[in-house]
Amino acid sequence: RQCDGLERVTCASTVYVAGRRSGVVRETDTTADGHVNAYEQSKHDMEAEVRKAMAELPVSICRLSTIIGHSETGRVYGFNAIHQALRLFYRGLAPMIPGRLDTTVDLIPIDFAAPALHHLATRAFEPHKTWHLCAGEQSCTLDELLDVTVEVFQRCRPAWRKRRIERPAVVDRETYALFVRSVEESGNVVLAE
Repeated sequence: RQCDGLERVTCASTVYVAGRRSGVVRETDTTADGHVNAYEQSKHDMEAEVRKAMAELPVSICRLSTIIGHSETGRVYGFNAIHQALRLFYRGLAPMIPGRLDTTVDLIPIDFAAPALHHLATRAFEPHKTWHLCAGEQSCTLDELLDVTVEVFQRCRPAWRKRRIERPAVVDRETYALFVRSVEESGNVVLAE
């Protein structure tokens, strides 16, 4: 507000500002149905403040999906929840996961996200606009992600292949809650973590 030469501001957010909402979430949607974690809540709150400022400032919002490594090199620049989940799977600490096999898992490579964000913030900037940078219809399903993960671990990690770790069972929320309770009651600190 105090910068006389301000031409544009683009705020990086996340498509997960929608929190626990299900179904289609459009760029114009600003409501959530609770949040899974503090990160989602903080981005939702940030967007609310930015939207208030849009009335007088040239501001746009780019909501990014889950960013994974580089699509060609595989290099990971920042580890997030998907990387932590794959690490648990690799270590054999994820015998089951909650979900549905047909659930889409929206992941984008850094070499798509960074140039797209740059383009929208510079060349295609539109004040008061919100953009989703995500895979959308090109997203994989949880079933496909697990298949690819197993295939890559078996091909690239002979030590993992020798351990014969099974692909995690995908179960409903109630079954997973029973599993969590049994792990907690077992006293197995490693598995509980």
